[in-house]
Amino acid sequence: MAMVVQWYLGCIRACQLEMTAARKPFNPVHGEIFKCFCNMKDEATGEILLFRLVAEQVSHNPPVNAFHFECPQQRLSISGNLSIKAKFMGMYVGVTLGGDMVLELPAHNQSQDQETEKYEMTFPMLYLRSFLFEPWLEFGGMININCSESKLSAGIVFQTKPFYGGKPHQVTAEIKGQSDNTTARISGDWTSGVMELCWVNGQSESIDLQTEGDLLEKKIRRISDQADEESYKLWYPVRRNLISGDFQSAAEHKKI
Repeated sequence: MAMVVQWYLGCIRACQLEMTAARKPFNPVHGEIFKCFCNMKDEATGEILLFRLVAEQVSHNPPVNAFHFECPQQRLSISGNLSIKAKFMGMYVGVTLGGDMVLELPAHNQSQDQETEKYEMTFPMLYLRSFLFEPWLEFGGMININCSESKLSAGIVFQTKPFYGGKPHQVTAEIKGQSDNTTARISGDWTSGVMELCWVNGQSESIDLQTEGDLLEKKIRRISDQADEESYKLWYPVRRNLISGDFQSAAEHKKI
């Protein structure tokens, strides 16, 4: 469970780094599909691993996206759904990230009957602070991770910065064992890339949230091979006209 919590916080950190350079995308339409894949070499075996992602906009209002990510060779998959609801709150915007996702892995304890372990988890709140001056992002709230096969669970609290004083981006997490007793705690600044893991027996260690190497390049099929509802083919006329500066034609294609 400690490694799953480490992976979750690492994903949150990677998302935060991506969002600092984010630009407004095209608003997805109902039924729009995005597919991509990427390859990575397994340094231990030399095998080329295949990762695949498919996502579909299953609702436009409210916006809901369903997604599935997998690596068949590693028997790893992630499935879930994500909805977004924003609300203005004076000097900041609060974004509720609804839905949940399931991480499925090969069973850690091979002596058990289960072939896989499923970790169910939710999403934190997202806050856009000081958007009229120098905008910055932070996560807040509590998320839960549960595994019914191993009977392990974890609670992660993203602490928001107090109005006066305090530090931003602080996280505390508790990992509980099969008897619901706390076995470990994690704390620190999740944006720093390094946090502290303390076991109840007094041992402690640092966990690294930083992504090693470059991000994997996403690959897609040629536009001519894509279905009409796939993102790159669906928005290709709009994108082409925007690049050429023909905004009127781009607006017309966007209405179709």
